[in-house]
Amino acid sequence: MFKAKLTLGLLTLMVASCSQFNLNLWGTITEPEAAEDVFTLSQNQPFTYQSTRFAFGNCWVEDYTDDQNQPQKSLRCALWSWSQTLPYNHVRVYAGQTLTIGEYQIRIFGIEQQSQGTFTMQIGIKATE
Repeated sequence: MFKAKLTLGLLTLMVASCSQFNLNLWGTITEPEAAEDVFTLSQNQPFTYQSTRFAFGNCWVEDYTDDQNQPQKSLRCALWSWSQTLPYNHVRVYAGQTLTIGEYQIRIFGIEQQSQGTFTMQIGIKATE
């Protein structure tokens, strides 16, 4: 079960899901898009989707600029991908980010710390159009 917590002023919203619903950056519940597969990855455990391998790790809070060119400070992790047809790829990602890696659109729904230094990441993957 994946949990999310959103604080808006004095209001705190707790959401738990079984990968059918997700909390987006605006605090509303969203469903994965049609043709989007949703997975929860464990840190440092490679995951294969079709012929592409994914893994993530090296998670910490850092300053960065988001997709809307706004300065942010939050948890980010390294996401690696590789396959026979896709060159090795390494990028830092954050919850709410959408990116394209090879032939896939990747949405990072959330990153959660499970215990000291251990994280899970919920992602959505679909073929690019």
